Amino acid sequence: MRTFLSYSFKVLALLLFGNFPSFGQLVVYTDRAAWEAALEDVVNENLESVTADINLLNASTTVGSHTFTGSGPGSVFLDVPQLNGSALFPNTNQITMWGTTNNRPKTTVSGIPSSYGIGFDWATISGSTGQHNSLYLSVTGTSGLLTRLLNPYPNVPQTGFIGVISPCGGITRYEVYSTRANFQNFSLDNFSYATSLADNSALAPWAGVDIGNPGAGNSYGYDPCQGVPSYTIETNANNNIPNSDNLGLIGQELCGDFEVTVKVESVTPNGYAGLMAREAGAPGSRMVGLYSNHSPMLRWEARTAANANKAVNFFSRPLPYWLRLVRQGNLFYGYYSFDGVSFSVVTAQVLPMNACLQVGMAAFSNIPGSAATAVFSHENVNAGSLPIIQLPTTEVEQASASREVSLYPNPARDVVTLTLTRTSDFLVGEGVAPTPAGRPEVLVRLRNELGQVRETRRLDGATERFDWPVSHMRPGLYFIEVLEEGQAPQILRFVRVD
Repeated sequence: MRTFLSYSFKVLALLLFGNFPSFGQLVVYTDRAAWEAALEDVVNENLESVTADINLLNASTTVGSHTFTGSGPGSVFLDVPQLNGSALFPNTNQITMWGTTNNRPKTTVSGIPSSYGIGFDWATISGSTGQHNSLYLSVTGTSGLLTRLLNPYPNVPQTGFIGVISPCGGITRYEVYSTRANFQNFSLDNFSYATSLADNSALAPWAGVDIGNPGAGNSYGYDPCQGVPSYTIETNANNNIPNSDNLGLIGQELCGDFEVTVKVESVTPNGYAGLMAREAGAPGSRMVGLYSNHSPMLRWEARTAANANKAVNFFSRPLPYWLRLVRQGNLFYGYYSFDGVSFSVVTAQVLPMNACLQVGMAAFSNIPGSAATAVFSHENVNAGSLPIIQLPTTEVEQASASREVSLYPNPARDVVTLTLTRTSDFLVGEGVAPTPAGRPEVLVRLRNELGQVRETRRLDGATERFDWPVSHMRPGLYFIEVLEEGQAPQILRFVRVD
């Protein structure tokens, strides 16, 4: 696995805490070690080359890549190293600013290379007459503008570190200024900048994961610096093997019921891009996935047993640019939309899986040896609000194949006939109340294409046929969900026509 965009997953530590913050956010650090850990190529300019005090109000001076300029009433000095104990930062050069009440001495730092981060140590001495002597930092970068108060208790001597990161770079200057200074010393030292972000591709909650054989390799990227932040997967994985998945996944662990939505901005003609949920990173894991190739064709994949062949189905839908994957217990729904507002069901699948799954954006190539590129945007995750519906115990699961369910006709106009055929004896587990016929009751729900329950029926366990009137329903896609104690849920779909 490797990253290929200049921003890549390097910004995930800065920007991702569930959902994306808005474009234009700078991030503040008060710990130098944490600030440096998020960056690469940090340059520390300690100013030790200055051998005489410089009045920055009269002339600018350049030390390393920093050009220091002073402005405003009062004094702004770049001082030579002071003796131990006689300065805020002993034995180092420092910037000292002081003035009278309502003066606003300011130090402007410019000339640094276009940077992703700047930082420095700062210290203050309280004013002699108890005035509010506040120290501010102002930074402008491609990611926006930030003004930060450094000393929250202006009448108390303080020291600290301030670091700012612009996820989109573009910091070339910053300013440090005071307000209402009253012979206040503001000392700054250890000026640092960084020209790149650290490569933190495994940072929570999202991470790029190679599933199965990546071929020549998969690459994962995140660009927060467009009007709409986007993810990119470049994959050489070919996903045409039935009992094994080969793809690139940008995913996170989700527990319980969830709803994940994404827009497939683009995908090369030789690939598919969409949403996947799987039990593990193993290529033969149980999973479901809904994919688009920006044609009217949607691809639904499901593997119901580990290392078994997956089922692949295709559905024709107009303009399927937005996709949504929903889990409700052991029921998985795939939705599509052309505008991101109105979503319609594509299909549904009953698939018992673990409570916690790897869920996210996935892409693969459909042609061996040919790389595919997919771009995603508008990701949105809602998870953990509902409990998972657990299957019965192992003793009862033995009866999970004791009944076959089918329906006809399909399409239907007036009536749908549901048949429930026994294939073996029922094993009634502890706590399951049998009907007078000795078999558990059957709960049947009729859902519309949005997954909403329209009607519910309770059938005697001995029932083998049931006629369901549908003439009063609007034309469209419907699902019949069959639930029975000691059985895995089953879902059948039909189309109601005029």
